[in-house]
Amino acid sequence: MEQFLKRISFFLLYLPALVYSCQFAYYAGLCEPLAIQISSLSLNYPEVMLLGYLNIALLLLHTLSLLAIAILILIIILFLSISSYWYLKHKNIEYNKYLNRCIRISKCKILRSKIEIVNFLNSCGGISVFYTVMLIFSLGIILYYYNQGTKEIEARVKEIISSKNYSKDVGYITRNNKKITTYSILCGNNKCYGVDIDKKEAITYLPEEYAKPIDTSKFKNKTS
Repeated sequence: MEQFLKRISFFLLYLPALVYSCQFAYYAGLCEPLAIQISSLSLNYPEVMLLGYLNIALLLLHTLSLLAIAILILIIILFLSISSYWYLKHKNIEYNKYLNRCIRISKCKILRSKIEIVNFLNSCGGISVFYTVMLIFSLGIILYYYNQGTKEIEARVKEIISSKNYSKDVGYITRNNKKITTYSILCGNNKCYGVDIDKKEAITYLPEEYAKPIDTSKFKNKTS
C-alpha cells in the first residue's frame, strides 16, 4: 500500500494543478484578445477547479469514445488480416489452433515488452523521458484550452458585430442613470467583463450592476 501511494503521489499533486491551469488558460484566452487583465476579475479557485474538472471530463469522454472506435476498427482489421493470412498460407492448420498460437505468441511479446518498459521507466533515463513527455503533454493541453478560449471570444465578437437581435443573449448595466446594453462574457468575485454592444467596447463592471431581462415567453402557459 505504501509503495502504491508513493507511485501515485505525483499524480495527486499533478492532476489538480493541470486541471486548474487548463481552465485558467481557457479564461485567459477569453480575456487577452480584448486586452482584459484576467487577474483583475479575481476568479474563484473552487469554481475554476469545478468547471475545469467538468471540461476535462467532457474532453476525456470524447477522446475515449474516439479511442474506443479506433481500437475496435484496429481489432477488426487485425482479425481480418490474421484470417486472410491463415487462408493464404496456413490453410492446412485448423483455424482455432492457428488463432490460439497467434494469441500465445502475442501474449509472450506483450509480457516481454512490459518488462522492458518497466525496467526502462525505473532507470534514470526512463524517468527523464517520462517527465519530459509529461511536460510536453501539459503544455500542449494548456495551450489547447487557451486556443479554445481565443476562438470562442473571436466567434462571440463576430456575432456581436454582425447580429442585430440581442434580446436572448445580453443584459444591461446601469451607470449614471444610463442603461448600457452589455454582452456578459466572464465574471469573477470582484468584477465581470463583457462587451458594450452600442460602442463595441470591452468593459469591466461590478457583478451587482448587471441585470438581464427575463424571457417571459418561456413561462407563459401554453394554450391549445
